[in-house]
Amino acid sequence: MTGPLDGIHVLEIGHYIAGPHAAQMLGDQGAEVIKVEPLGGDPSRLNTRAGQIGDSMFYACHNRGKQSIALNLSDARAALALDPLLRWADIVVTNYTAGVPERLGFGYAHLQAINPRAVMVHVTGYNVDGPWRDYAAFDGTIIAMSGLAEMTGHEDGPPVLSQILFADHSVGAHAAFAAATALAERERTGRGRLIEMNMLDVMTTYLGHQIAMMGLWNLDPTRSRIRAGTRFVHRFATQTGTLFVAAITPGMWRGYSQLVGHPEWAPRGMTEVPDLYADGALRDAAVEAGERFMASMTAHDAMAALQAKGITCGIMRSARAVFEEEVAKGSGAVHHVRYPDGTKVPVPGPAISAGHPPSPSVSSLGSDGEVILEAVGLDAELIRSLHAAGVFRRTEIDPTLTGNAEPVPPHLSHWVPA
Repeated sequence: MTGPLDGIHVLEIGHYIAGPHAAQMLGDQGAEVIKVEPLGGDPSRLNTRAGQIGDSMFYACHNRGKQSIALNLSDARAALALDPLLRWADIVVTNYTAGVPERLGFGYAHLQAINPRAVMVHVTGYNVDGPWRDYAAFDGTIIAMSGLAEMTGHEDGPPVLSQILFADHSVGAHAAFAAATALAERERTGRGRLIEMNMLDVMTTYLGHQIAMMGLWNLDPTRSRIRAGTRFVHRFATQTGTLFVAAITPGMWRGYSQLVGHPEWAPRGMTEVPDLYADGALRDAAVEAGERFMASMTAHDAMAALQAKGITCGIMRSARAVFEEEVAKGSGAVHHVRYPDGTKVPVPGPAISAGHPPSPSVSSLGSDGEVILEAVGLDAELIRSLHAAGVFRRTEIDPTLTGNAEPVPPHLSHWVPA
């Protein structure tokens, strides 16, 4: 089956997560993606090796379905290969620092001159027109700068950074959306456009309620152990785990009150959930009743009982539980890809399914280089000369060698199951 972006060509000149994740999302919807890497490869290939040639667990998570070509863009002769690729592209995605695309020969002015229909999405850490344009940025620094870390954690504790790389993944998703909107515009105008976006601005959009509170009432949002102070939100221990419950509408509160044996908390005609911030006694009683109700139940049984009453709730699953349960269900949340030597790596599946199955493969560094160059019109003699000059790297895969993930790296040893 084809996807909605079937026939669209994406050229990714990116590294680590944000740019590669955006290109992968476009590929998941049917686009053909070519990734240009430096001769040493996307630096993420160096993280937790799996396979023969610069193949890693980290890289597999953000680069399925792409062809790889390794080019030395610092060499002026690389333009002989890069320009045909730029002409081929409908979308160019990059997350290199401001000024790097221009220095390496794929800036938007050059792209527009040789391919005016192409869209370019350039992701940076900070605004390219601001005072921090040249500052380096990674996920944690952006989360810190955005105010999200300050809003995360317990009331009496320090700001907390999640182990999950929210900024990188969120920015990648926004970049893919930006590319799709620019393609829609091109259908009307016949021309591409440059979309410059930065990680800090994207993450600031998640402060919607906090910004509104400050602007309207000069409030100073702070961390809280609960997410809705005037509504009933709580974590309950069960026999097999913790259940997060959010009875935040009148109907949900009524269902909860009935379920735990206190229908009087939600009398007939009630149109609003009681203010449990102001009424601490009612909140304490509601918590105690819920604890009694769920203490002898499994997490799944408690969840089923609450959901039957229309009450939103969810089990606080560990990452291992998510992995094992989703694999067992065959949900697609866990997908498997293979490197050319046969190394198999489980990775997160795509968030959007639109009739195009995710690719089962991920390329080794430069393993598609010659095929790519031939496809965009370079003759065999030019390809040989560029290789001889060290402009691109040819990677040979030995099909008789099956790659194996390296032993658990020391910095991950504390995650080994007991």
